[in-house]
Amino acid sequence: MGLPQNTRSDLNEQVREVLTIEVIELKRGTAQMNRTSLVTLVLITISCFTGTPCMASVSKPSLELNCLDRPFLGVAVSTPERNAIPTVQLTLRDPLGRAAGAGIKHTRIPHSRYGNVVQIPNDPERSRMLAVEICDARQGVYTITIREGGNSRYRLEVIASGKDSLFEPLHRSSRDGRILINKFAFKIQSGAAKIIWLDKTEKPLDQREIDDW
Repeated sequence: MGLPQNTRSDLNEQVREVLTIEVIELKRGTAQMNRTSLVTLVLITISCFTGTPCMASVSKPSLELNCLDRPFLGVAVSTPERNAIPTVQLTLRDPLGRAAGAGIKHTRIPHSRYGNVVQIPNDPERSRMLAVEICDARQGVYTITIREGGNSRYRLEVIASGKDSLFEPLHRSSRDGRILINKFAFKIQSGAAKIIWLDKTEKPLDQREIDDW
């Protein structure tokens, strides 16, 4: 999908500014940057400004580790082996219509974060994910939007915690360019987190009706 015209213009201006700064630094002799590294910088800049997690950043530990006394909610995608990040973009909208994830700049969900994370810091090669995470999440109906790239299998997980942690995975097969929308209800009952997958009319949905594999 192409970027809106105003977004492309803003992005071009940001890239131009970065290139100008780097050329000046090269002339001053304070930076030693060849053409390859300059192109890399531009690609990183484009990635960050289009709302995609910056690939140059190191995966961070999950926000859940610092949200032990408040309701935590995370929506994550990973490869089946959880050792890499699938080629998708992820957006999450909360019960109040606020959002977090790819391309979100305004009306952001408070205490939320979007990016590459490792769920188990001591075992990063088996817990890599791209996630929207919320500390002190509001109960209610959430909407997930996934923009798929490539054609491969991936896992979509909702991770919630109250007294205990809860995982609700879906197994999807991506199709390049496809946009998927899923809904779920997040509840806390007697201190325990509960996740219910919903259909378009927000009626409970059997997970087996959504799984691709």
